[in-house]
Amino acid sequence: MSSASSSRGPSPARAPSIDDVALALVREAIEDPVASDLSPVGPAALYLLRSSLSYLTPTHIPALLALAHSRLQTYPFHAAPVAWRRLYTDTVLLWTALEFDAQRQGREVDWMEAVARLDKALVIAGAPGEDRREVVQALVADIQRVYLPPFPAPPTSEPPPTRSRRPFRSLSGSPAVPVLPAPPSISAFRALLSTSSPPFILRSYFAVHPTSTWRSPATLLSLAGGPGRIVPVEVGSSYTDDGWAQRMMLWEDFVEQITRRRAPKDEEDEGEAEEDVLYLAQHDLPSQFEKMAADVVPPDYVYCAPEENEAYRPPEAGLVINAWIGGKGAGSPAHTDPYYNFYAQIKSRKRIWLGPPSLSLPALSSSTTSHAELMSNTTSLSPFDGPEALPDDVRAHGFEAVLEEGDCVVFAPGWWHALRFEQDEDECDEAGWGASLSFWF
Repeated sequence: MSSASSSRGPSPARAPSIDDVALALVREAIEDPVASDLSPVGPAALYLLRSSLSYLTPTHIPALLALAHSRLQTYPFHAAPVAWRRLYTDTVLLWTALEFDAQRQGREVDWMEAVARLDKALVIAGAPGEDRREVVQALVADIQRVYLPPFPAPPTSEPPPTRSRRPFRSLSGSPAVPVLPAPPSISAFRALLSTSSPPFILRSYFAVHPTSTWRSPATLLSLAGGPGRIVPVEVGSSYTDDGWAQRMMLWEDFVEQITRRRAPKDEEDEGEAEEDVLYLAQHDLPSQFEKMAADVVPPDYVYCAPEENEAYRPPEAGLVINAWIGGKGAGSPAHTDPYYNFYAQIKSRKRIWLGPPSLSLPALSSSTTSHAELMSNTTSLSPFDGPEALPDDVRAHGFEAVLEEGDCVVFAPGWWHALRFEQDEDECDEAGWGASLSFWF
């Protein structure tokens, strides 16, 4: 290839496109690896990236991406060095720009795979660096619009009527979570924020916010904007089980599986293997799917967290929004988190048990869970297995509730909490999928 190709700029025959912007970002980063936080990856990795950029060839790119991925897998996500996250992201941007160029030259490109790589830059690496996240999103949108067939348009139908509220029956034997008679003022809400204060529920509060994209499987599918998007999905009923796993999954496959209608089981079905429980858990889906971000309106309450002090440190990134989407039985074992939580039930119903930080609950045992040492914030107790599953003092000091659509529960950092999507027996003809949003503040 001639040296002239190393100074590729926008073609005179066309206006600059989003892949030109991606290429320019990578070129700017490699010209000053210290300023761009890339220098810690070392001279060998920088040479491969610089060589791929200079000659505009993908020869070394798969190996470079595999190297960055292997380094990232050695760290928890929150502790992954920014240098390797930047290398992963910029390698994906360069690869995508080269594929746009290949398409213009008439070569075949696997655009579904290209979208998956871009999503991994968002999910695995977090797309750090100036303008990276916006460019990744723009590349995905461009590929979906030009090269991939659109999803069928969601039907224009009225949202289904709100299901009736069921009488509450505690499975743990703990009393019901207190319910506020009306949404409090901001000052009153702030006064309720104490680690010693009990959790409380706001009935039907989130129902006033936009929830149209949760209306049906078709509208849920449309959040991705088009085909090819992938999301991290938990496989198994609980992350404490040895058979539990996490995998990247096509959004359309995930939605199809959790929303598939299932006939009631009878005796003839007893021998059939049950399908895996799938759960998209603790994932910032609104930042990945821009259409969803437009439909999620954080409540004003989440902006009045206590100021940072010796006893409490808010999330470093500010407000953290996570989506929780799954079928019947999907949920989380009893565990603690370090932040205030405003938890909103959006679709279907979800059972929750909460216990105060003062409880000393037994930790997971390595004899029952192979990765127990990684889950120091999780207990071996299972509140939903019945009153006998909890010691008397735990049962007496805990709280339980079933959140219906629109209900929100608020609790302080350090509170134990277990959650599970539910479906009553007389609703077995329904798809039974559910969705929740949590706001850490």
